[in-house]
Amino acid sequence: MHKDDRPGEQLRGLTEENVLMQLVHLMTHPSVAGAMARGELTTSGWVYDIGTGVVRIAEGGQREFVPVTAAGGAEG
Repeated sequence: MHKDDRPGEQLRGLTEENVLMQLVHLMTHPSVAGAMARGELTTSGWVYDIGTGVVRIAEGGQREFVPVTAAGGAEG
């Protein structure tokens, strides 16, 4: 995020960073960490933009959020 970003872009970036940080915290919980180590659990972060109705998702440890398509999968 740069100081020249528009306020909407700054908010989007901060929101995504918050979701990613919450995933990091979630993965420190013993039951979550154990299930992930056994391959029984994966995590993903979702962001819903109320203004546009767009849902973006970061899966499998990715830091990039991509829009979810109408077919139910992430684009990209």
